[in-house]
Amino acid sequence: MNTKKNNLIKNKRLILFVTSMFMFLASSAVAEIYQWKDKNGNVHFSDKPNLSLKNGQEAKQLTLKKGNNVNFAKTKDSDWQKDLEDENTLQTMDKKAQAREKLKAQKHQALCDHWRSRIEIYKQAGPIAIVSPQGERHYLNESERKEQSKTLLNNVRSYCR
Repeated sequence: MNTKKNNLIKNKRLILFVTSMFMFLASSAVAEIYQWKDKNGNVHFSDKPNLSLKNGQEAKQLTLKKGNNVNFAKTKDSDWQKDLEDENTLQTMDKKAQAREKLKAQKHQALCDHWRSRIEIYKQAGPIAIVSPQGERHYLNESERKEQSKTLLNNVRSYCR
């Protein structure tokens, strides 16, 4: 039993070591990046050289040093960044609006369900009492009961569909 447990721990350590080494080696790999300009003057970047270049044009191979992080600073001219931020803001606002609408619909449904359950209570035979905030009970007579039921039914018809 103890031997199985020790073997399991050794296997886990070996897997952890192999995974760590793989990640270390993969992070130190250097990718080849090529840059060239087309006939319209647009600059292109790729991981493969452009073989269709003519008139002595050639793709320059760029080398990135290990540990270099590409960081594009925001400038006044970076419209795409502003557009992206605007799009993200709109998506966030849309999600919040959807959440508000869902909450509103849930509250609406809860109110309709409450009114419907009260209508069912008023339809039942037997005395119905309304308790005041002070704790006093007032028993509804038949006309009050019908009036309450009618009001609730009108609320359901106009507000709940």
